[in-house]
Amino acid sequence: DDNLLNFVSFINRIYHFSLCFCNYVFLSKPLEFLDSEALKILYTHDVYSGRNARLNSIGIGKDRYYFGTFPEEEKKGIERADYIFAIQKEDAFFFEK
Repeated sequence: DDNLLNFVSFINRIYHFSLCFCNYVFLSKPLEFLDSEALKILYTHDVYSGRNARLNSIGIGKDRYYFGTFPEEEKKGIERADYIFAIQKEDAFFFEK
């Protein structure tokens, strides 16, 4: 939320980070509040766009909702990072696109 973004902006002015390591695309918004010189690394293991449909297609979570997002939103999160490390090979192919 805005409190986190304000905090990241504040501590960046004090410490001038040269590297930031972030887990999960959906937590990448604070990367926008670091100096442009800071190396931003995103370490993730799940593709979240279309996640509910994929889970339902294999019989997981019928009639339930799990966190997911839209491809356009996930793309924004991915583009915040300088480097993306995907834990799962299939996800790496997605992120490369």
